[in-house]
Amino acid sequence: MQPTHTNQPHQQVDEDDEIWEKEELALRAELDWLFANEVPAAMEELVELLNAGLQACIPSGETGGATTLAVSTPKFVPFRYDPPTLINISNITLSSDQLKGFVTVNGGNLVRADLNVKFTHYNRGNPIKVSVAPTRPYPLPQIQTARNCFVVALDAVSSQPHPSHSRRDLKELLSKLVLLSKQAQEALATLDEKYMFPNVECDPTSFTPEIAEDLVVQFSVHRTTIVASIVGLNLHAHGGVPLHVQSKILKGFKTMKIDKYKGRPVEILDEVTVESSSSPRLATCLNALSGIEMLAASLIAQIGTLTVM
Repeated sequence: MQPTHTNQPHQQVDEDDEIWEKEELALRAELDWLFANEVPAAMEELVELLNAGLQACIPSGETGGATTLAVSTPKFVPFRYDPPTLINISNITLSSDQLKGFVTVNGGNLVRADLNVKFTHYNRGNPIKVSVAPTRPYPLPQIQTARNCFVVALDAVSSQPHPSHSRRDLKELLSKLVLLSKQAQEALATLDEKYMFPNVECDPTSFTPEIAEDLVVQFSVHRTTIVASIVGLNLHAHGGVPLHVQSKILKGFKTMKIDKYKGRPVEILDEVTVESSSSPRLATCLNALSGIEMLAASLIAQIGTLTVM
């Protein structure tokens, strides 16, 4: 008697292939729907956030930044580059027992400052006035870094004419936007040490009127605020530094072992650091960066869940 043959294994393979094909078709359909409906709206929102953030980094009234970008129009989204609009540049206040006053930020510069400082030891306790005039603005490299990130991001968007037609191209673009937004947020969070005292000497001529060479004034950005740091020094004549002075130097600089400034022995007499009230410009910039990061990351995650083998 001959054994009975069965095609059951082949039938099971055919059924598995059919299930796999249905799943693949469903994933493709969902991915097509995502690119047809979600992606254009999300990309339009990303472009609007990029524009808003960039405008916050451009001085009010400046048009050069807009005309020199030469951003083309991607076909997948109605790209629009709006000219800079007037963002609130009202005074930002600073207040403490030792330092009071205001600063004004416009674009990547601090364009005005009017501070009154009173130390215990420096200048024999007499008040000191520190001013920045619009004719010689004080540069804020952190905002300039954020501006550069927005420009690069807009250029990346315009350089890919059909990112919605390629999942790989779109993920690459979105990943770049996430990276740039993080870089800009990190830049606005803290000033790089290479730009900080004592690694950078304070230029007395940056202020109106000029400040004394033994006074250090520095401005930086901390997220949505401006930080003013002022240090009163006692610059000694060239020569050896007494031990009691060395101990004060090390105490003043905490972990940094510094014994000279402007090539001369130095003693820190007083120092104060004050954070301002929130800047509308910086708040706009930071909100845009946060929105770009979250939206781009969310879109990457959605695309990742719709992987078609």
